[in-house]
Amino acid sequence: MLRSRFLWKLYAGYVALILLTSTLIGLSVARAIARDTIHDTEQMLFARAALLRDIATTSLTDPANDALQKRLPDLGVETGARLTVIHESGRVIADSEAEHAVMDNHGNRPEIMEARGGAPGKSTRFSETMQQRMMYLALPVYHDAELVGFVRASLPLNVVSERLTGIRNVVIATAAVAALAALIIGFLFARRVTRPLVTMTAAAQAIAGGDYRHALPVEAPDEIGRLAGAFDQMVGQLRSRMETIVLERNRVLAILGSMVEGVVAVDRHENILFINQVAADLFQADPAESLGKPIREVTQIPAVSETLRGSMDSDRDMVAEAKVGEDANWTLLEMRVSPLRDSERRLAGAVLVFHDLTQLRSLE
Repeated sequence: MLRSRFLWKLYAGYVALILLTSTLIGLSVARAIARDTIHDTEQMLFARAALLRDIATTSLTDPANDALQKRLPDLGVETGARLTVIHESGRVIADSEAEHAVMDNHGNRPEIMEARGGAPGKSTRFSETMQQRMMYLALPVYHDAELVGFVRASLPLNVVSERLTGIRNVVIATAAVAALAALIIGFLFARRVTRPLVTMTAAAQAIAGGDYRHALPVEAPDEIGRLAGAFDQMVGQLRSRMETIVLERNRVLAILGSMVEGVVAVDRHENILFINQVAADLFQADPAESLGKPIREVTQIPAVSETLRGSMDSDRDMVAEAKVGEDANWTLLEMRVSPLRDSERRLAGAVLVFHDLTQLRSLE
């Protein structure tokens, strides 16, 4: 079974389909999860920035109030993000992870410039202060309908990358386990499909070798099972017909062997297919060694070949006489030739019947 080429071809196609499907699904899921993770991160930063906006208004309207700078580092640790409060002019008022007094003016930062329009500002870039890539989200802060500053929440991208890597690993592991299970199931399925075909192939080879005893078990009522059943029925009918043919052949051979006339059957190339013992004795030949030889080599009588060719060419029975031997040991044979044709009326050979007329002619 494991040596079946059809099994491995079918399984190879199944493996390719499973791997391709798993890869496409894995990539699609990974992209969707990455997109959702980025979106969730932005939502988290928005929530942190919105929380900071509610408590940063006082510090933005009263520059002398430095309570926020003292509170902001602890708030950054609690929220898990870097928090920054920026004046409308771009000057940093407070930061949870750096000294605000030494920080550059942030008025030209992309997220701040975008937040000036009233919408949340987003950007991803390298931070000179933190020396790593960061994701930023800034919100404008209004007091009495006047823009007084901005609040910003940021998160290192390596944190986002670690989350994505962990999620990708889970997706890859899940896809690998699913693919392995599918490959095992696919192998069992391919073997189940090919098993009856392999059995039928073995049975066909046995039948070609003359063994008709193989029976095919019908395992399932599907198309392959019905094919196996039809094949088994065909084998039974073929076995019965072959037994009938062999029986009839033996009968014919027995009849021809018991005839007092010599009988020779040839194909359309005049090669001997059958010769009984009487004919072999007439031509002093061995029946077994004569099979497959041209009749002219066995009889060595030109009249035999001429009459045979004339009968086959004209497609009619012909009768002729031929003398075998010389002087006192001669034998006179009456030869009757009848052409043979197959089921499509094509010339298949001829049958020759030899009758010894020597004694009759001697009496005459």
